[in-house]
Amino acid sequence: MKHRNLLYRVVNTLRPAAQPVRPAVLRLSAGAFTIWNNMRRRAMFRTLHAQDASSFYPVGPVKVLRRPLPPTVANVLFDAAQVTNVLATLGVAHRVTGPVNAALQLWTLSYRNSWGMIFHNDNMALLHQMVLGTTRSADALSVDALVKEKTLTPQRFDRAYGGIPTAMNIATVAVYCISGVAKVRSPQGGPGPKATPCVIRSQPMRSEKKSSVPQPQTPQATCTTPANSSRWPGSPRCSLNWAHPSRWSIDAADRSSRSQPGACTWASVTLWELNSRTTPRGSPICPTYR
Repeated sequence: MKHRNLLYRVVNTLRPAAQPVRPAVLRLSAGAFTIWNNMRRRAMFRTLHAQDASSFYPVGPVKVLRRPLPPTVANVLFDAAQVTNVLATLGVAHRVTGPVNAALQLWTLSYRNSWGMIFHNDNMALLHQMVLGTTRSADALSVDALVKEKTLTPQRFDRAYGGIPTAMNIATVAVYCISGVAKVRSPQGGPGPKATPCVIRSQPMRSEKKSSVPQPQTPQATCTTPANSSRWPGSPRCSLNWAHPSRWSIDAADRSSRSQPGACTWASVTLWELNSRTTPRGSPICPTYR
C-alpha cells in the first residue's frame, strides 16, 4: 500500500491532471519566440549556407551528408521549416504539422550548427518544439480546437496535458547539464589558472576533428586593459594576428563586468565586421555568427 501511495504521488507530481489550455499557452509562447528568432536570423542562415565547404562539419542527423547541400536547397528547407512552424503554432492540422515542424526544425538547426559552434539556447528551443509538436498541445487555443469543438478552451482534465510542461522542464535541465559537462571536459575546462568562467563560457562546445582540407590557423589574441580606452573605458584591447601575410588588429570589448585582463570575449558585431572585411572565406571565425 505504501508503495502504491508513493507511486501515485510521483505520477501526480510529474504528470498531473490538467486542462488543455496549459500546454496550449506553452505552444503559443514557444512558437512565437522561435518564429521571431528564426526570421530575424534568416539572412545569417543564408550566409552560412553559402560558406566554403571546408567549414562544414556535420552534426546530429546532418551526419548523413558527406558534403553540404547546395545553398538553394538549404534555403528552401529553412523557409519550409518556418512555414510549418507558423502552422504548428496556430494549431492547424497539428497532428501533421507538429511532428513535421519538429523534424524540419531539428534538421535546419543541426545544419546550422554544422558550420561551427553549437549553441545550447538553440538546442533548448528545438527540444521544446519537439515536445510540443509530438504531444497534444493543440487541443486548445488552436484552429483545430475551434473547428472540432467550436471553442478555444475545452473544459476537461487529462494527465496527458499535465505531463507536457514536465517534459519541457526535463529537456531544459538536460540541455544545461550536457552543455556544462561538455565545457568542463574540454581542453580549457580542466583545473588550472586558464579555466576562468570567461574562458570556459567563450570556448566552442565541441572539439572538431582535423580535416584533410588545409585550414587557416586559429587567431591568437593578445589582450591588455588600458587605463583609458577611446571606445569603452577599462575594456580589453585585443590584437588579433592571423598566420597570414597580413596582420589585422581591432579593439574588442567585453561589456561584461566579469571580464579580466588577458581574457577576451569578442562582441558579435565586431566579429561580423572583422569577418566581412578582412578574414579569409571559411576561416574559423565564421562560426561565431549569431
